[in-house]
Amino acid sequence: MKYIKDKDYDYIMNKYHDATKAETSYRFMANEKIFDESTGISPEQIHAHIGVIEEKYANHPHCIIKARAFEYILDNTKISCDARDIFPAICSIDRTLWKTLISKWEQEVFNDRIPETIRKKKELESRGALNIYIDYDHSMPNWERLFNRGIPGIIEDADIFKAKLETKKILSPEEISFYEAIKIEYEAFNRLIIRMAKLAEINNPKLCIALCRLSTGKPETFYEALLLSYLFFIVIEHIDCMQARSLGNFDRLFAPYYFDDIEKGKSEEALREELAYYLLQFQSINNYWGQPTYLGGTKKDGSTVINEFSYVFLDVYDKMGIYNPKLQLKISNETPKSIVLKALDMIRRGNNSIVFVCDKTVRAAFEKVGIDYDIAREYDITGCYAAYIQDAVPICSTYLNIMKPLEYTISGGYDAVTGNPVGLKTSTDFESYDAFYNCYLLQLKECLESVTEIEYAMSEFTSYINPQSLLSGVTLSSIENGIDILGGGATRANTTVCCGGIANVCDSLAAIRELVFESKRYTLKELKDILDSDFKDNESLRLEMIHKLPHFGNNDDSVDEIVKNVLSFICNTVTGKKNRYGYNYRVDTHVARHSYIFGKHTAASPDGRHFGDELSKNSSATIGRAVNGPTAAILSTTKINCVDLCGGDSCLDLGLHPTAVKGEDGLEAMYSMLMVYAARGGFAMHINVFDADTLRDAQANPEKYEDLQIRVSGWNVLWNNINKEEQDGFIHQAEGLI
Repeated sequence: MKYIKDKDYDYIMNKYHDATKAETSYRFMANEKIFDESTGISPEQIHAHIGVIEEKYANHPHCIIKARAFEYILDNTKISCDARDIFPAICSIDRTLWKTLISKWEQEVFNDRIPETIRKKKELESRGALNIYIDYDHSMPNWERLFNRGIPGIIEDADIFKAKLETKKILSPEEISFYEAIKIEYEAFNRLIIRMAKLAEINNPKLCIALCRLSTGKPETFYEALLLSYLFFIVIEHIDCMQARSLGNFDRLFAPYYFDDIEKGKSEEALREELAYYLLQFQSINNYWGQPTYLGGTKKDGSTVINEFSYVFLDVYDKMGIYNPKLQLKISNETPKSIVLKALDMIRRGNNSIVFVCDKTVRAAFEKVGIDYDIAREYDITGCYAAYIQDAVPICSTYLNIMKPLEYTISGGYDAVTGNPVGLKTSTDFESYDAFYNCYLLQLKECLESVTEIEYAMSEFTSYINPQSLLSGVTLSSIENGIDILGGGATRANTTVCCGGIANVCDSLAAIRELVFESKRYTLKELKDILDSDFKDNESLRLEMIHKLPHFGNNDDSVDEIVKNVLSFICNTVTGKKNRYGYNYRVDTHVARHSYIFGKHTAASPDGRHFGDELSKNSSATIGRAVNGPTAAILSTTKINCVDLCGGDSCLDLGLHPTAVKGEDGLEAMYSMLMVYAARGGFAMHINVFDADTLRDAQANPEKYEDLQIRVSGWNVLWNNINKEEQDGFIHQAEGLI
């Protein structure tokens, strides 16, 4: 691999997973073979001792119990500072605190505090109607503050801000414990750094020097900034159990260190090598969802954040041939065309790890809800492509299958799969399409109210279940006010209602309008019976639904208007409501893997979809239905007013055939489509370039395609790592490309 020595590559790629064993990207366990037994105790021994700590501090708040357990892990975990890597290794990255404390506290809350809410949640989840969970998966640490203060500076801040707050009032026991927990965790973090530095003295002097500097102050060099970023990521994600779902605005954060090193005489090649070793850590960790970071943005004067280092980063990433971290690129008219073309060229050559986020749309969405321009301008991108203002956190992730209320409308309030009464009890005798559509909106509203009701009850306990001392320590609004970031200390606490299956709903409504109310070829009862039988003896009708009736994604106003109207109704119903922390709910069309999860519980639908088939993804057309090409898909999708989503994401998954993007003309065509999408108010776009023959061959001969990447629903994975059902879906999508 470019920039990486062969022996170093083998070591790093075995660092987080034992390559001799079957790997799963959902498993978090370091390869114990690389650790010297004298450096600590085993993960099993650590795990067994957490109960002792919980008992010892039983009369203390959860933040103290967790901090003491965190401290024990860092003080006792085995470590490695191997000469083949310039980044150290920690053995106990198996999320011990989740297994021992957090999951236990969560079950206590669910069973004792809100049992009826959880009963309702589980019932609706079992029917594929929704999925709601407390979101400890999408935090964005304030990397800039971490770099500016360093670990010792954060420890000082805990005392400084506690003293300031004491001049204003008598601190409560909870506030005193809040500051104490921050100090416990950050002091333990610093001891870990010192312990690593001592271990590195003998055979890794470069690492030793950098660790020593970090133990006494803030990073001063490019390598030290990379090292602190890596260490904080490992500790917060794998030990403190809060996923750091972005490495930050990478070119803005790291460029000052890069240029300072260049000015002091360090070679660009040496800096490229340091960056490559950093990036390879995340390729090796291989989180299934990918570890995000982003480039670009807008400066205060309106110019672009893109700089020379942005190109260096992208070039190193490209030459390494990696797919993790996954990349997001903020684009606007100010973004240099050359860097967008570079990213698009990488995509057409098979690197599908890049998503484009439309800067102007996101800023406008935040400004619409009253966020100041300069704050909106520096919004962060986390996870797949979600946008948050700095120091904001998600509270709960809520996914709603908006096909289910359509089932309830057709069946008069019954689940078409189970036959159980679940929705509003409504008539199935409709005089007009408008009456049917309005009934669907009633059922949809009932489902939306269930989502917000369940979320509101669960969100009360986020910081009780998983107090966040590390994240609170780098969040100014939290540490200033003595409030955990998950308990009201964030600048903004977000809850987004993710609406899955939007294209299926609108295609189905268009079909019902035509077949039942306009041509009157079927009664609603007859159509219901056909759907209940999963189109048995009615294949010709199913094919007609697919090939003859209108579908979203083809620039057809007759169905595109339904998409606009349904999403507008959802926004009007949800975004006016406040969550527990006083902020407006948001809406988006992101589905993650719920297109498959919900699809398995969703009956056959009037768009020609079989029972159990996947639902449409994000704001894209149903697979195989966008038959008029990418321009029509863009025109359809951009009829959605993404600004009304209040910052919630709405991504277009665009598939392109390799012949459409060949040569300079093909690259220019990709650029034009992307910029038209952005100019028309699109939110985000990711692109797959593939053909059906290649994918079929890859499915039949996986050994020939070990490096084939696919962009899924917000993350990129190797083709061989997705199941056959998902592979079949992409093959079907590729068959329709023109």
